[in-house]
Amino acid sequence: MPGWNATHIPDQSGRTAVVTGANGGIGYITARELARRGASVVLACRSAARGKAAEIRLRAEVPGAEVEFIALDLADLASVREFTHELSRRFAAAGSAITAAAAHPGYASTNLHAGATQDGGTLYARGVALANDVVAQPATGGALPTLYAATAPGVGQDAFVGPRFGWRGAPVRSWRAKWTLDDKSGERLWAASEKLTGVSYASLPR
Repeated sequence: MPGWNATHIPDQSGRTAVVTGANGGIGYITARELARRGASVVLACRSAARGKAAEIRLRAEVPGAEVEFIALDLADLASVREFTHELSRRFAAAGSAITAAAAHPGYASTNLHAGATQDGGTLYARGVALANDVVAQPATGGALPTLYAATAPGVGQDAFVGPRFGWRGAPVRSWRAKWTLDDKSGERLWAASEKLTGVSYASLPR
């Protein structure tokens, strides 16, 4: 793939990466490539069995990798709170400064399609398979925008990264909908999220 790719990831020694859904697909590839470049990687996965299996697999593919599995079920607020507490404790201990950036994978052929094709019937499954063959990029390509946002020099606050052609291609600064830049809507969403989750971030600047 022309353009920025995983070989361009700079040295990540001394950095810690928390990757959700890291037991397979884009999440696993993201974790693996960060580990290859020296990052300490936390595999945050819902399934303990799949998470631990991914840890074993990653250690085999990247000898000497600093990697650990921590359980995280994003559908369970108690699990999220427990994970957030542990993450906050580690950040505080490290005196870490965080840059918030976002990325989207475009259309990538991953194991997420397996459940959809099983539920949708034979015709739907054939349609998804055709779309994967014609339009989708592999999971290795889908992981690149996240890797770029997390590691490329010059990525600043509120950056948004995606594939060059929207659904596939090398990662670039991505177009974003105008409403995503509406600060008032963002503040309302933030307040609603705090209320629904019971987690407050009052110390952060607004």
